[in-house]
Amino acid sequence: PTTFVIIIVGIIAGFFGHLSEYYSVRLLGVVTSGPPPLSYPHLPTSLVDLKLLLTLTVTIVLIGFVEATAVAKTYGNKHQYSVSPNRELIAFGAVNFMGSFFSAYPVFSSLPRSNVADLAGATTTLTGLVAAALTLICVMFFMSVFQYLPYSVVSGVIMCAAALLVEVHDIRDLIHLHAWKETCLALLVFAATFVLGPSYGIAVTLGVSIYFVVKRSNSLSIQMLSPQGDLIPNDVVPDRESGVVVLRIDEPIHFGNASRLTDSLRRVHLFGAPRVHPGSLPVRAPLKGLIIEMDGVKSIDPEGLSVFRGVLVEFKSRETNVFFVGVREEPLEFMVRGGLIGPEGVYGEDCLYEDLESAVEAMRTILRRLSEEEMGNFAFLESWGEEERKKKERAQEPSEKELEEFAAMKEKGPEQEELEELEELEELE
Repeated sequence: PTTFVIIIVGIIAGFFGHLSEYYSVRLLGVVTSGPPPLSYPHLPTSLVDLKLLLTLTVTIVLIGFVEATAVAKTYGNKHQYSVSPNRELIAFGAVNFMGSFFSAYPVFSSLPRSNVADLAGATTTLTGLVAAALTLICVMFFMSVFQYLPYSVVSGVIMCAAALLVEVHDIRDLIHLHAWKETCLALLVFAATFVLGPSYGIAVTLGVSIYFVVKRSNSLSIQMLSPQGDLIPNDVVPDRESGVVVLRIDEPIHFGNASRLTDSLRRVHLFGAPRVHPGSLPVRAPLKGLIIEMDGVKSIDPEGLSVFRGVLVEFKSRETNVFFVGVREEPLEFMVRGGLIGPEGVYGEDCLYEDLESAVEAMRTILRRLSEEEMGNFAFLESWGEEERKKKERAQEPSEKELEEFAAMKEKGPEQEELEELEELEELE
């Protein structure tokens, strides 16, 4: 009722106060009454017109539908009812199709109009039908009355309705939660809407939201676990004396995050953790076993599978055992068809386990057997080296003939040696 009273007062003031003549206040002016003319929609007759029409159509549809969805969800949350975007889209399509035969502008939901209806106490969709009927009656019979309505009154009604849309408590809640990214996004949307208008504000919101969605889709959640399943910080290198690392992947693997998966697995192999700085020193203990829990991986696309298989081939060449835990049916079937798991795959079917406990126990058994084999090889090399050392020592020992000559030389005195030397000289002469 307040809005209706303000409009009536504005019309009376514009008519009796001669606001346009004496005070240069801009009024709506003369508007012809009557029903809208029925005509066929204008169709493009050239490629230039078609290109212009498609560009404008896509822009109007995107901005209008996003704004309409935002309005519907805003008041749906406020009044606790569900909203179906598909039904909204069908309704807008039907309305605009019929409106094209009456030279109507494209119509969608409007934040100010919706807020005015909410302030007026509208509770059902019948409000829209009543408003449309009253609007049609005014257009056909009472448009001459609105010629004295000042533009400032219309602007005031819209501003009062729009001011109530500012949810200050939402910004306060975001700041309290330290959600700085969402806070900056909300302030940016507010500034764009206030300066450029609702349509451009919605366009800015759509662009920034798409950017964050793409950025989020390119990220990959990889969490380190202890053999017991406890969380370990991803930037902390655990004890690698056992040579085993347990990882959990919580998101689908696709082309957007496949490179991050490769980078994280390679860092685990070199540095022992997926988020260690690349400039850190590699760990000394080699990675002997890797257990990957994949219960959160709902799907894998071809590009993600190709990259995943490539990095696991590297692990295979480095003699690193890899086990998979909790692989779902759809990703498992894709991994088998892609040559990652199976008789002819990178790893056999014996690397699949239902739970982490059994996988850890099997990995420890394998590593224990490998350790025993390494110890046996080391003992063999040690015994072989001992035999070679003894052979060298025996080779360096003097023979019996050399010992007899040395003993004979030791028994001879200095005088005997001098006589023998003189005899040798005489023989030479």
